[in-house]
This record gives sequence, structure tokens and C-alpha cells, in this order.
Amino acid sequence: MDRRKIPLFPLQTVLFPGMWLPLRVFEERYKQLVRDCRERDMTFGIALIREGQEVGGPADPYPIGTLARIEKITPLDDGHMVLQTQGVQRFRVVHLIAGEQPYLLGEVEMLEEDHPRADLPAALQTQALYEKYLELLRGLGGQISEVSLSGADSNFLSWLVAATLMIGPAERQELLQMDETETRLVREVAMLQEHIRVLEGRQKWKVLPFSSN
Repeated sequence: MDRRKIPLFPLQTVLFPGMWLPLRVFEERYKQLVRDCRERDMTFGIALIREGQEVGGPADPYPIGTLARIEKITPLDDGHMVLQTQGVQRFRVVHLIAGEQPYLLGEVEMLEEDHPRADLPAALQTQALYEKYLELLRGLGGQISEVSLSGADSNFLSWLVAATLMIGPAERQELLQMDETETRLVREVAMLQEHIRVLEGRQKWKVLPFSSN
């Protein structure tokens, strides 16, 4: 089992493997985290906050999070910095380490992903529903980028849907914690079906002609 000690950045959001997350860094402890990662060519862990606060105080993160790789740093005039980060791999926190650095550390074990075949029935159903979901959003005026799923494997598809479906942090964390891609896709099918039902209802009311007695 691959175990390592990594810096942790607890947030009110969830990062998924392969997905992108911009971060604005302004607290001194996290500026130090960024400097340390750059100097040592390290990744750091992003984990959803279970208890506590994102800014100023301590935070207790969920045990399952995702390693983040810093791809770009943009310094700002006010001393803040904007990071472009990409999710690399999920991890499980074995135990938290406080006081060694200004920021939180964690001893973590890395979680391996399964890679089921692309024609998995749950993957095919998820892809069809996701494309319908995006089409409905565009029809309701949403600014949705074109997404090509051609050649995408089941694992990537599951993370893409998890990252872009309009759900809350708790539901995203639920998906992140699922070890089997097929289980995650089956859950996303149910989520997509419910969202499509709601969007179709909105679309129906949007196109109904006004009438008056």
C-alpha cells in the first residue's frame, strides 16, 4: 500500500481525479503550503470540510480526498495567488498531523482506481443521460460548453459527471467515496434521471403559451 505524508487543504468543495479546480490562495498558511509544494515538487491533498471553517480556523476534513497537482500559479497585485490545479488520485487519511507546519498534514494511503470497459451498460446509460441533461440545460439558456465523450473510459466519465452535475458538496463526497466505478455510475444514472425530470418540467413551463379568459 502506497503511504505518504502530504499537506492538506480542507475546502468547502470536492475535487475529482482528472478534473480541474481553480483556487484563490490568500491565507499565509496556504501560501506557505504552495511554496513548499513548488520547492519540493509535491502534490497536496484537497478534502471536503466535515467540521470547522475554510478560512481562519481549524477544519476537520472527510477522510477521502484527492491529490491536487499545481499546473499554474498566477500572482495577484494584492499578494494573493490563483492556482490552476488538477486532480490526480484519491487518498484516504490514516491520521491527521497538526502543529508540524502552519497548515494541516496527513498521513494518507493512496487509493487505486478500477478501469472497467467502456461499454459497461451503466456507462452507456450514464453517457446518454448526461448528453440529454446538457442539451436540456442549453435549451433553458445555460452557458454549457460542448463536451466530447468520444473514447472516454468509464472511470473518466464517472468523474466528469460527478464534477459537473449540479449537486451539493455532500453528494459529490458520496460519489468520491465510492471505490467501484460501476457503483458510482449507477448512482449517477439515478441522479441524472431526477435532474432531467426537473429540467423537462421547467422546459414545459417555459414554452407554454400565455392564455387568459
